[in-house]
Amino acid sequence: MRPASSSDRRMGPFRPPVRRELILGALASVLLLCCCARQPVAPIGSGYRDPAAWPSIDESPAWSPNGTHIAYHRRFASSDGPPGLYMIPYPGGATRLMLAGDFNWPTEIRFSPDGSKIAAIANFGLVIIDVITGHSSSPRYLSNGAIHPCWGPDSRKLAYERRIVGAFTPPESTGFRIIDTATGEESQLLENGNPVFGSEAIWPPSGGALLLLTSKASPFGAEIDAFDLATSLRTIVADGGPGSVLQSLRWYSSGATGLFGLVFTNASEPGAGTYIVRPDGGTPTLFPYASRWVDAFSPDGSEIVTEGVSLEDGSVVLFLRSIDDPGGSTMRQLTHSRPPGPVAAVPNAKGSPTMGPSVAGSEGRQ
Repeated sequence: MRPASSSDRRMGPFRPPVRRELILGALASVLLLCCCARQPVAPIGSGYRDPAAWPSIDESPAWSPNGTHIAYHRRFASSDGPPGLYMIPYPGGATRLMLAGDFNWPTEIRFSPDGSKIAAIANFGLVIIDVITGHSSSPRYLSNGAIHPCWGPDSRKLAYERRIVGAFTPPESTGFRIIDTATGEESQLLENGNPVFGSEAIWPPSGGALLLLTSKASPFGAEIDAFDLATSLRTIVADGGPGSVLQSLRWYSSGATGLFGLVFTNASEPGAGTYIVRPDGGTPTLFPYASRWVDAFSPDGSEIVTEGVSLEDGSVVLFLRSIDDPGGSTMRQLTHSRPPGPVAAVPNAKGSPTMGPSVAGSEGRQ
Protein backbone atom coordinates (compact mmCIF):
# COMPACT_ATOMS: atom_id res chain seq x y z
CA MET A 1 0.00 0.00 0.00
CA ARG A 2 1.35 3.45 -0.91
CA PRO A 3 1.34 5.82 2.13
CA ALA A 4 -0.73 8.93 1.77
CA SER A 5 1.23 12.20 1.66
CA SER A 6 0.44 14.87 4.24
CA SER A 7 -0.79 18.21 2.94
CA ASP A 8 1.18 21.42 3.55
CA ARG A 9 -0.12 23.78 6.21
CA ARG A 10 -1.46 26.91 4.48
CA MET A 11 -3.12 30.16 5.54
CA GLY A 12 -6.91 30.21 5.36
CA PRO A 13 -10.03 29.53 7.36
CA PHE A 14 -9.46 27.73 10.64
CA ARG A 15 -10.00 23.96 10.50
CA PRO A 16 -9.95 21.74 13.57
CA PRO A 17 -6.85 19.58 13.67
CA VAL A 18 -7.38 16.02 12.51
CA ARG A 19 -6.36 13.67 15.26
CA ARG A 20 -3.95 10.89 14.42
CA GLU A 21 -6.30 8.34 16.02
CA LEU A 22 -9.09 9.33 13.61
CA ILE A 23 -6.79 8.91 10.60
CA LEU A 24 -5.59 5.51 11.77
CA GLY A 25 -9.16 4.46 12.48
CA ALA A 26 -10.27 5.46 9.01
CA LEU A 27 -7.38 3.58 7.42
CA ALA A 28 -8.21 0.51 9.50
CA SER A 29 -11.84 0.67 8.37
CA VAL A 30 -10.80 0.85 4.72
CA LEU A 31 -8.46 -2.10 5.15
CA LEU A 32 -11.18 -4.10 6.89
CA LEU A 33 -13.64 -3.44 4.10
CA CYS A 34 -11.04 -4.47 1.51
CA CYS A 35 -10.21 -7.66 3.33
CA CYS A 36 -13.83 -8.66 3.90
CA ALA A 37 -14.99 -7.85 0.38
CA ARG A 38 -15.50 -10.83 -1.87
CA GLN A 39 -12.63 -11.23 -4.28
CA PRO A 40 -13.42 -11.12 -8.00
CA VAL A 41 -13.59 -14.34 -9.95
CA ALA A 42 -12.31 -14.91 -13.46
CA PRO A 43 -14.70 -16.68 -15.81
CA ILE A 44 -13.22 -19.82 -17.37
CA GLY A 45 -16.14 -21.61 -18.94
CA SER A 46 -19.85 -22.20 -18.74
CA GLY A 47 -21.02 -22.81 -15.18
CA TYR A 48 -17.60 -22.41 -13.57
CA ARG A 49 -15.24 -19.71 -12.41
CA ASP A 50 -11.59 -20.01 -11.52
CA PRO A 51 -10.99 -19.46 -7.78
CA ALA A 52 -9.56 -16.08 -6.89
CA ALA A 53 -10.94 -16.08 -3.33
CA TRP A 54 -9.04 -17.95 -0.63
CA PRO A 55 -9.18 -20.01 1.46
CA SER A 56 -11.11 -22.78 -0.22
CA ILE A 57 -13.77 -24.73 1.64
CA ASP A 58 -12.59 -28.04 0.13
CA GLU A 59 -8.98 -28.91 -0.70
CA SER A 60 -6.43 -31.74 -1.09
CA PRO A 61 -8.54 -34.02 -3.32
CA ALA A 62 -7.41 -37.60 -3.88
CA TRP A 63 -8.99 -40.05 -6.32
CA SER A 64 -9.47 -43.69 -5.27
CA PRO A 65 -7.54 -46.16 -7.49
CA ASN A 66 -10.75 -47.66 -8.91
CA GLY A 67 -12.17 -44.21 -9.63
CA THR A 68 -15.36 -44.68 -7.60
CA HIS A 69 -14.65 -42.17 -4.80
CA ILE A 70 -12.82 -38.92 -4.12
CA ALA A 71 -11.45 -38.02 -0.69
CA TYR A 72 -10.85 -34.42 0.33
CA HIS A 73 -10.34 -32.08 3.27
CA ARG A 74 -13.26 -29.82 4.25
CA ARG A 75 -12.00 -26.82 6.21
CA PHE A 76 -15.27 -25.57 7.70
CA ALA A 77 -18.27 -27.06 9.49
CA SER A 78 -21.26 -27.55 7.20
CA SER A 79 -24.50 -29.49 6.99
CA ASP A 80 -22.36 -32.54 6.18
CA GLY A 81 -20.67 -32.36 9.59
CA PRO A 82 -17.55 -30.91 11.23
CA PRO A 83 -14.33 -30.01 9.42
CA GLY A 84 -12.34 -33.08 8.45
CA LEU A 85 -11.58 -35.70 5.84
CA TYR A 86 -14.59 -36.70 3.72
CA MET A 87 -15.29 -39.11 0.89
CA ILE A 88 -17.81 -38.57 -1.88
CA PRO A 89 -18.79 -41.03 -4.62
CA TYR A 90 -17.97 -40.18 -8.22
CA PRO A 91 -19.56 -38.20 -9.85
CA GLY A 92 -21.38 -36.90 -6.76
CA GLY A 93 -23.69 -37.91 -3.97
CA ALA A 94 -23.88 -38.16 -0.19
CA THR A 95 -20.63 -37.43 1.64
CA ARG A 96 -19.09 -39.61 4.36
CA LEU A 97 -17.00 -38.24 7.21
CA MET A 98 -13.87 -40.38 7.58
CA LEU A 99 -11.90 -38.33 10.12
CA ALA A 100 -12.86 -35.21 12.06
CA GLY A 101 -10.37 -32.37 11.79
CA ASP A 102 -10.13 -28.58 11.69
CA PHE A 103 -9.24 -25.74 9.34
CA ASN A 104 -5.72 -27.04 8.69
CA TRP A 105 -6.01 -30.81 9.02
CA PRO A 106 -6.11 -33.53 7.74
CA THR A 107 -4.10 -32.93 4.59
CA GLU A 108 -1.73 -34.82 2.24
CA ILE A 109 -4.47 -37.40 1.63
CA ARG A 110 -3.22 -40.59 -0.08
CA PHE A 111 -5.14 -43.74 -1.10
CA SER A 112 -3.28 -47.04 -0.94
CA PRO A 113 -2.89 -48.67 -4.39
CA ASP A 114 -5.51 -51.32 -3.54
CA GLY A 115 -7.91 -48.62 -2.33
CA SER A 116 -8.43 -50.23 1.08
CA LYS A 117 -6.74 -47.53 3.19
CA ILE A 118 -6.12 -43.79 3.29
CA ALA A 119 -3.03 -42.17 4.77
CA ALA A 120 -3.17 -38.53 5.85
CA ILE A 121 -1.37 -36.05 8.06
CA ALA A 122 -3.28 -34.51 11.00
CA ASN A 123 -1.56 -32.18 13.47
CA PHE A 124 1.80 -33.38 12.10
CA GLY A 125 0.82 -36.94 12.96
CA LEU A 126 0.46 -39.90 10.59
CA VAL A 127 -3.09 -41.28 10.43
CA ILE A 128 -4.23 -44.42 8.60
CA ILE A 129 -7.94 -44.89 7.86
CA ASP A 130 -9.69 -48.12 6.84
CA VAL A 131 -11.94 -47.17 3.93
CA ILE A 132 -14.55 -49.88 4.64
CA THR A 133 -14.90 -49.59 8.41
CA GLY A 134 -13.82 -45.96 8.82
CA HIS A 135 -11.53 -46.97 11.69
CA SER A 136 -8.54 -44.66 12.04
CA SER A 137 -5.28 -45.21 13.88
CA SER A 138 -1.85 -43.66 14.31
CA PRO A 139 1.02 -46.15 14.07
CA ARG A 140 3.02 -44.30 16.70
CA TYR A 141 3.28 -41.03 18.56
CA LEU A 142 5.77 -38.69 16.93
CA SER A 143 7.14 -35.76 18.87
CA ASN A 144 8.93 -34.38 15.81
CA GLY A 145 6.06 -34.58 13.37
CA ALA A 146 5.23 -36.46 10.19
CA ILE A 147 4.74 -35.24 6.61
CA HIS A 148 4.81 -36.50 3.02
CA PRO A 149 3.16 -39.95 3.31
CA CYS A 150 3.28 -42.18 0.23
CA TRP A 151 2.21 -45.80 -0.19
CA GLY A 152 4.35 -48.58 -1.56
CA PRO A 153 3.03 -50.74 -4.43
CA ASP A 154 2.07 -53.52 -1.98
CA SER A 155 -0.39 -51.22 -0.09
CA ARG A 156 1.29 -52.34 3.12
CA LYS A 157 4.48 -50.32 3.40
CA LEU A 158 4.23 -46.57 3.80
CA ALA A 159 6.99 -43.98 3.53
CA TYR A 160 6.83 -40.71 5.44
CA GLU A 161 9.22 -38.06 6.72
CA ARG A 162 9.99 -36.84 10.22
CA ARG A 163 10.81 -33.25 9.41
CA ILE A 164 10.81 -31.26 12.67
CA VAL A 165 14.39 -31.35 13.94
CA GLY A 166 15.36 -29.70 17.23
CA ALA A 167 18.70 -29.15 18.89
CA PHE A 168 18.35 -32.36 20.89
CA THR A 169 16.58 -34.51 18.28
CA PRO A 170 18.65 -37.67 17.70
CA PRO A 171 19.57 -38.17 14.02
CA GLU A 172 18.04 -41.66 13.99
CA SER A 173 14.64 -40.09 14.69
CA THR A 174 14.62 -37.81 11.62
CA GLY A 175 14.30 -38.02 7.85
CA PHE A 176 12.37 -40.42 5.67
CA ARG A 177 11.26 -43.72 7.10
CA ILE A 178 9.34 -46.76 5.87
CA ILE A 179 6.77 -48.35 8.14
CA ASP A 180 5.09 -51.72 7.71
CA THR A 181 1.46 -50.85 8.51
CA ALA A 182 0.67 -54.51 9.29
CA THR A 183 3.41 -55.08 11.86
CA GLY A 184 4.41 -51.55 12.89
CA GLU A 185 8.05 -52.24 12.12
CA GLU A 186 9.91 -49.18 10.86
CA SER A 187 13.24 -48.50 9.20
CA GLN A 188 15.12 -45.28 8.46
CA LEU A 189 16.44 -44.34 5.03
CA LEU A 190 20.14 -43.51 5.18
CA GLU A 191 22.54 -42.09 2.63
CA ASN A 192 26.21 -42.39 3.57
CA GLY A 193 25.06 -42.83 7.16
CA ASN A 194 22.96 -39.65 7.16
CA PRO A 195 19.16 -39.26 7.26
CA VAL A 196 17.44 -38.66 3.92
CA PHE A 197 15.25 -35.54 3.61
CA GLY A 198 13.06 -34.12 0.85
CA SER A 199 10.32 -31.61 0.10
CA GLU A 200 7.93 -34.24 -1.28
CA ALA A 201 8.02 -37.96 -2.01
CA ILE A 202 6.20 -40.42 -4.26
CA TRP A 203 6.60 -44.18 -4.63
CA PRO A 204 6.61 -45.45 -8.25
CA PRO A 205 4.17 -48.27 -9.07
CA SER A 206 7.16 -50.44 -10.00
CA GLY A 207 8.69 -50.03 -6.51
CA GLY A 208 12.41 -50.31 -5.87
CA ALA A 209 13.05 -46.59 -5.49
CA LEU A 210 11.52 -43.62 -3.76
CA LEU A 211 11.28 -40.43 -5.80
CA LEU A 212 12.22 -37.38 -3.72
CA LEU A 213 11.82 -33.70 -4.45
CA THR A 214 14.95 -32.04 -3.06
CA SER A 215 16.48 -28.58 -3.08
CA LYS A 216 19.97 -27.65 -4.24
CA ALA A 217 22.23 -25.05 -2.67
CA SER A 218 24.60 -24.35 -5.55
CA PRO A 219 23.15 -23.27 -7.84
CA PHE A 220 19.94 -22.69 -5.94
CA GLY A 221 17.09 -24.74 -7.37
CA ALA A 222 15.30 -28.07 -7.10
CA GLU A 223 15.49 -31.53 -8.60
CA ILE A 224 13.69 -34.87 -8.45
CA ASP A 225 15.87 -37.79 -7.39
CA ALA A 226 15.33 -41.54 -7.36
CA PHE A 227 16.60 -43.03 -4.10
CA ASP A 228 17.24 -46.76 -4.57
CA LEU A 229 15.88 -48.59 -1.52
CA ALA A 230 18.24 -51.54 -1.97
CA THR A 231 21.53 -49.75 -2.64
CA SER A 232 20.84 -46.29 -1.10
CA LEU A 233 22.17 -44.73 -4.31
CA ARG A 234 20.63 -41.55 -5.68
CA THR A 235 20.12 -40.69 -9.35
CA ILE A 236 18.60 -37.55 -10.87
CA VAL A 237 15.23 -38.03 -12.57
CA ALA A 238 14.58 -34.37 -13.42
CA ASP A 239 16.64 -31.22 -12.82
CA GLY A 240 14.54 -28.09 -12.50
CA GLY A 241 17.51 -25.84 -13.25
CA PRO A 242 18.79 -22.73 -11.45
CA GLY A 243 16.14 -20.90 -9.44
CA SER A 244 13.51 -23.58 -9.95
CA VAL A 245 10.77 -24.17 -7.35
CA LEU A 246 9.22 -27.58 -7.95
CA GLN A 247 6.10 -28.94 -6.27
CA SER A 248 3.09 -31.25 -6.51
CA LEU A 249 4.44 -34.65 -7.57
CA ARG A 250 1.64 -36.74 -9.15
CA TRP A 251 1.38 -39.82 -11.32
CA TYR A 252 -0.45 -39.57 -14.61
CA SER A 253 -1.49 -42.50 -16.77
CA SER A 254 -3.83 -42.54 -19.75
CA GLY A 255 -4.91 -45.79 -21.35
CA ALA A 256 -6.39 -43.84 -24.25
CA THR A 257 -3.23 -41.96 -25.23
CA GLY A 258 -0.55 -44.13 -23.64
CA LEU A 259 0.91 -41.12 -21.86
CA PHE A 260 2.47 -42.12 -18.53
CA GLY A 261 4.87 -40.41 -16.18
CA LEU A 262 5.56 -38.21 -13.20
CA VAL A 263 3.83 -34.83 -13.34
CA PHE A 264 5.20 -31.86 -11.40
CA THR A 265 4.87 -28.09 -11.38
CA ASN A 266 7.62 -25.47 -11.63
CA ALA A 267 6.35 -22.37 -9.84
CA SER A 268 9.23 -20.06 -10.77
CA GLU A 269 10.27 -18.12 -13.85
CA PRO A 270 11.75 -18.82 -16.28
CA GLY A 271 10.24 -22.14 -17.17
CA ALA A 272 7.12 -21.93 -15.03
CA GLY A 273 4.53 -24.54 -15.92
CA THR A 274 3.46 -28.15 -15.47
CA TYR A 275 5.76 -30.88 -16.77
CA ILE A 276 5.86 -34.65 -17.18
CA VAL A 277 8.90 -36.92 -17.12
CA ARG A 278 9.45 -40.67 -17.35
CA PRO A 279 9.93 -42.35 -13.94
CA ASP A 280 13.39 -43.55 -15.00
CA GLY A 281 14.46 -40.02 -15.97
CA GLY A 282 14.91 -38.09 -19.16
CA THR A 283 14.11 -34.60 -20.37
CA PRO A 284 10.90 -33.19 -18.84
CA THR A 285 8.36 -31.97 -21.37
CA LEU A 286 5.43 -29.66 -20.91
CA PHE A 287 2.33 -31.53 -19.75
CA PRO A 288 -0.05 -31.39 -22.74
CA TYR A 289 -3.13 -30.59 -20.65
CA ALA A 290 -4.12 -27.56 -18.60
CA SER A 291 -3.57 -28.44 -14.94
CA ARG A 292 -2.84 -26.63 -11.70
CA TRP A 293 -0.85 -27.90 -8.76
CA VAL A 294 -4.03 -28.44 -6.70
CA ASP A 295 -5.57 -30.83 -9.26
CA ALA A 296 -5.90 -34.61 -8.92
CA PHE A 297 -6.09 -36.91 -11.96
CA SER A 298 -8.62 -39.71 -12.42
CA PRO A 299 -7.10 -43.21 -12.56
CA ASP A 300 -7.74 -43.49 -16.31
CA GLY A 301 -6.35 -40.00 -16.96
CA SER A 302 -9.53 -38.68 -18.55
CA GLU A 303 -10.69 -36.24 -15.86
CA ILE A 304 -9.45 -33.79 -13.26
CA VAL A 305 -10.86 -32.86 -9.87
CA THR A 306 -10.00 -29.25 -9.15
CA GLU A 307 -11.00 -26.25 -7.06
CA GLY A 308 -13.46 -23.71 -8.38
CA VAL A 309 -15.94 -21.06 -7.30
CA SER A 310 -19.52 -22.26 -7.08
CA LEU A 311 -22.02 -20.07 -8.90
CA GLU A 312 -24.57 -21.05 -6.25
CA ASP A 313 -23.01 -19.18 -3.33
CA GLY A 314 -19.49 -18.12 -4.30
CA SER A 315 -17.80 -20.78 -2.15
CA VAL A 316 -14.58 -22.44 -3.35
CA VAL A 317 -15.37 -26.15 -3.61
CA LEU A 318 -14.45 -29.10 -5.84
CA PHE A 319 -15.34 -29.49 -9.51
CA LEU A 320 -14.85 -32.19 -12.15
CA ARG A 321 -13.85 -31.57 -15.75
CA SER A 322 -12.46 -33.45 -18.72
CA ILE A 323 -8.68 -33.22 -18.87
CA ASP A 324 -8.69 -32.07 -22.50
CA ASP A 325 -11.11 -29.21 -21.77
CA PRO A 326 -9.04 -26.16 -20.77
CA GLY A 327 -12.02 -23.85 -21.33
CA GLY A 328 -14.10 -25.58 -18.66
CA SER A 329 -17.20 -26.34 -20.74
CA THR A 330 -17.41 -29.83 -19.17
CA MET A 331 -17.08 -28.50 -15.61
CA ARG A 332 -19.45 -30.07 -13.07
CA GLN A 333 -19.64 -29.17 -9.41
CA LEU A 334 -18.73 -32.15 -7.21
CA THR A 335 -19.03 -30.86 -3.63
CA HIS A 336 -21.47 -28.38 -2.14
CA SER A 337 -21.39 -26.44 1.10
CA ARG A 338 -24.42 -25.64 3.22
CA PRO A 339 -24.23 -23.93 6.62
CA PRO A 340 -24.52 -26.17 9.68
CA GLY A 341 -28.03 -26.84 10.97
CA PRO A 342 -29.59 -24.62 13.66
CA VAL A 343 -28.55 -25.06 17.28
CA ALA A 344 -31.57 -26.23 19.28
CA ALA A 345 -32.31 -25.77 22.98
CA VAL A 346 -32.20 -29.06 24.90
CA PRO A 347 -33.08 -29.55 28.60
CA ASN A 348 -30.27 -30.12 31.06
CA ALA A 349 -30.39 -32.38 34.12
CA LYS A 350 -32.51 -29.83 36.02
CA GLY A 351 -34.98 -29.41 33.20
CA SER A 352 -33.98 -25.89 32.17
CA PRO A 353 -33.14 -25.36 28.48
CA THR A 354 -29.52 -25.18 27.36
CA MET A 355 -28.08 -24.74 23.92
CA GLY A 356 -27.08 -27.91 22.13
CA PRO A 357 -26.75 -29.38 18.64
CA SER A 358 -29.83 -29.70 16.50
CA VAL A 359 -31.59 -33.07 16.55
CA ALA A 360 -31.48 -33.12 12.76
CA GLY A 361 -28.55 -35.05 11.36
CA SER A 362 -26.18 -33.92 8.69
CA GLU A 363 -27.01 -34.56 5.10
CA GLY A 364 -24.92 -34.95 2.02
CA ARG A 365 -25.84 -33.10 -1.07
CA GLN A 366 -25.61 -34.06 -4.67
